Amino acid sequence: MSRLAVKNIVPGNIKTLLLLMAVAISLSSCKSNNEIVPYGKPANLNVVNGDTAALNIYQNGARLNNISSIASGSQTGYMIVSFGTNVYQVKKAGAIDYLINNYQLKLDTATYYTLFIAGETADKLFLANDGLLPDSANMAQIRFINASPSATNLDVIIGNLNFSNQAFKAISSFKYIAVGTTTISIYQRNTTNLLFSATAALTANGAYTLYTQGIPGGSGLNKLSAALTINN
Repeated sequence: MSRLAVKNIVPGNIKTLLLLMAVAISLSSCKSNNEIVPYGKPANLNVVNGDTAALNIYQNGARLNNISSIASGSQTGYMIVSFGTNVYQVKKAGAIDYLINNYQLKLDTATYYTLFIAGETADKLFLANDGLLPDSANMAQIRFINASPSATNLDVIIGNLNFSNQAFKAISSFKYIAVGTTTISIYQRNTTNLLFSATAALTANGAYTLYTQGIPGGSGLNKLSAALTINN
């Protein structure tokens, strides 16, 4: 059993600063392809790449992840995007044509979301609202998201919490959990077939998402794995 790495989407103490900076910059900035980014009230979008290829994400044709492509198993961190209904596109890194085109998302202003890209067709994309529970003294909070595009439903145990019969695109609610080192076990539904196990250290008032990617029986980048992100 291994220690699960924890990925911080963005440090909570700089979210407000990033938001203010991005709004100011978006009033006058252009993308490298000379497309002007339309200003709108901001929403906050993190993108997780669960595909095996490096990807780029676009809003209304303007690339969002300007610094680098999103490697397989990586995420962008929260990006400032226009709220409301907008069209998103996905390209493989270095490609000319869109891999996924005309994918519509409706985002509320000043809200945090994560878009999971679990494969190379639009039906493998889905959105999670990252709204949290209130802080609770000496407790953490955690949820489970199945981003593994497989017909195999999962039973997931995190410490004393059970998330049973989790299908692809299942998004649980956040639940409180004791702090400290906790054990994570992921099984094929209604079996003792252990697909993944790890431990993770949870801290007081921490908010976490455990998500899967890859598929049971896969190999290389397509092997079933899990990651833990911090949502606050």
